[in-house]
Amino acid sequence: MASNVIDSELYRGIYVSEEMREVFADKSLLQKWLDSWVALAKAEAEAGIIPKQAVEEIAKKAHHENLDMETIRKGIVDTTHPLIVQIREFTKAVGGKSGRSVPRCFKVLKCLSI
Repeated sequence: MASNVIDSELYRGIYVSEEMREVFADKSLLQKWLDSWVALAKAEAEAGIIPKQAVEEIAKKAHHENLDMETIRKGIVDTTHPLIVQIREFTKAVGGKSGRSVPRCFKVLKCLSI
């Protein structure tokens, strides 16, 4: 059952193109978040907040295929927060010492109230 015209079988060709549907698809949105987190990690490495070698591993793992979409979906339902579970899954995907650098990125955002 469609919850909006983007998902509607009847109206999907009228209100949105297939290209725009792809832009707002779950995997596309998740990938944009991952791309943003890589940019944040690079800036933090330049500022000395996280190790520079961590950025390489973070960037290497920043692909939506490396995250468990079902775990993310369930986590969003449980927490009602779309980012917390994504951050946890990404931290797990990066792993090791570099994975411990991922949460540091978000401490900076929290301090800035972003």
